[in-house]
Amino acid sequence: MRVERAEQNDKEFWIRWLAVSAESRRKGLGRLLVATVIFKTPRNAVLINTFAGGSPGANAAGGLYRACGFEPTELWEKDGVVRQRYVRKTASST
Repeated sequence: MRVERAEQNDKEFWIRWLAVSAESRRKGLGRLLVATVIFKTPRNAVLINTFAGGSPGANAAGGLYRACGFEPTELWEKDGVVRQRYVRKTASST
């Protein structure tokens, strides 16, 4: 997993890459990794940019992040690659 500060904002952190090997999936490791990032960063400061709908891995990634309290927002494109952004739900939206 790769976590980094947002390029233009020291108060946001992005999960850039999170992968769990096929034989280790469905054991809670992905949730544990995401929970660790959430625990170590300021509240609502984590952004996730992952596969957009229709891409291989989009359903699995979206399911993991939704289960961890994130919701999809806008699509964004960088260097010709379209990604889906997820942000943590705020207390008022739960």
